[in-house]
Parts: sequence; C-alpha cells; structure tokens
Amino acid sequence: MKLSRCELARLDLKSGKTAGKVDPFTMAIAKTGAGAGVITLAWEETEYSIAFTNKK
Repeated sequence: MKLSRCELARLDLKSGKTAGKVDPFTMAIAKTGAGAGVITLAWEETEYSIAFTNKK
C-alpha cells in the first residue's frame, strides 16, 4: 500500500450497526486490557472500531 504525501496511515476498521440510534457523532476509547483498547466512532446507526495495543 502506497500512501499519498498527505497521509500518515491507513487502517482497516471493523464496521457494524449500533444497538440504537447515536446522535451526535461519538468517539470513544475503551480499555480492554493492560496497554490495550478499542477506539469506536459512531453516528446514527453506523459504527466503526479498531483495536490497539501500546508498544513498549
């Protein structure tokens, strides 16, 4: 994958439906373990998330 001059990175996000309508646009970070978590972006009935871990 080649990035353009303006891009820092591209990430594959998991997509899905929210449990209910989300209004307004919401960003959340949830801890899932020591040095790990999930970032979630949600609006209306759409949700995107990606897991992450801290590197030491």
